[in-house]
Amino acid sequence: EKVQPAPENPAGEGVVEAPVHDERPLRLLVADDSRDNQFLIQAYLEGTSYRIVFADDGKQALERYQQGKFDLVLLDIQMPEMDGHTSAKLMRQWEASHGLERTPILAISAHGRQTMAVQLEQGNFDECLTKPISPEHLKRVIYEHTTSKSQPTPAVPAKDPAVVEMEQRIQALVPGFLTNRLKELGTLKGLVEARGPEALKKLGTLGHRLKGNALSYGFPQLGLIGARIEECAEKADFDAITVAIGELEKEVTREAARFQISLPS
Repeated sequence: EKVQPAPENPAGEGVVEAPVHDERPLRLLVADDSRDNQFLIQAYLEGTSYRIVFADDGKQALERYQQGKFDLVLLDIQMPEMDGHTSAKLMRQWEASHGLERTPILAISAHGRQTMAVQLEQGNFDECLTKPISPEHLKRVIYEHTTSKSQPTPAVPAKDPAVVEMEQRIQALVPGFLTNRLKELGTLKGLVEARGPEALKKLGTLGHRLKGNALSYGFPQLGLIGARIEECAEKADFDAITVAIGELEKEVTREAARFQISLPS
């Protein structure tokens, strides 16, 4: 069982009072193909007593769901091997065929609200969350979907020390996030040189991932560049993608300097 986003674990199992003061030992299944997002979600939920099992794609999430009991599932929509929509659909079929109660399944995506509304209409997800998601909102949504409707949602203190500590933990992840983006530049440039439908597909996936991750980490300009790469990949516009990659390199370097982070060349 993969309980942390291995191989590196950015933090241990601290039990700090969370903004919603939830100390229930819930088991959560979180599927996201981005290691940066796995680290971020782990940081968001570190102040709870939740036990988190991570999956790197929809297929792996389905396998882990079938092997264990979970109180709630978080699925990224766009993943390799099997996307979040297909994974959720197969989880519902598994529940029905085995006479199991419906487990709350929440979708997470950088897509717009209209796309997410379509996902909800298909009935496999209980709620769709659009990136960026704040730690407080994520905890509250998890609480609401795993608590009886008769129980009120705890109030969030105006100045909760856990919020300050959370901000510090997220800031500690920024160097790794920016370093990963710089390393990814080589991959992006290589795909542009390779050309072809498969390269466009991978460029679109990387652009979409950057769009969501950058917003979650607090870098809206990087998110806009990611969105442009995704859009240009759909149009097969390699020239525009090349321009966007150049802007991405400059922006990552600028942000690294702002945070006084030494990035590898």
